[in-house]
Amino acid sequence: KLKAAHAKILDNVEIVQERTSRILQDQERDLLRAFRARLFDVQTELEKEKSKKDDGAGAWIERSRQLEDEVEWAKEVADRLERVNQSLTQENSRLKTQFQSQEDDRSFLMQQLVAANQENDKARTEYENMEAEHKRLVDQQAYIAKVGDKSSGFPPTNAS
Repeated sequence: KLKAAHAKILDNVEIVQERTSRILQDQERDLLRAFRARLFDVQTELEKEKSKKDDGAGAWIERSRQLEDEVEWAKEVADRLERVNQSLTQENSRLKTQFQSQEDDRSFLMQQLVAANQENDKARTEYENMEAEHKRLVDQQAYIAKVGDKSSGFPPTNAS
């Protein structure tokens, strides 16, 4: 029963770790995809700007604002991913602590079981010795009752 619980805990820890890894990989892949798409858009716009002959300061200022907005968006996504990662790390830590606690409990119970078995073996041996001594005394008493105690001078008794 303990081994089954141990195996189940290990399976649950592995499942949580796999899910965490999968979620982080998916989020990273989505972020990279969005970043590449945006980078392509920016490069296209940059090429358009280069092809234009006029060097408008207003267009560059607007472009700068757009890029600042994109940087802010990327920071928010990174912060969100960091919070998710921290949450999953805490859950993983909690599960590892729970697992260690259950391992300690299992070890303690195994020690208790071994001690109880040793105590039972000692008690069983003592019982068997007492049972043998009892049988010897009963046999001796029966023999004395049958033959009589020659040292006492009394005749045999009919004790059944």
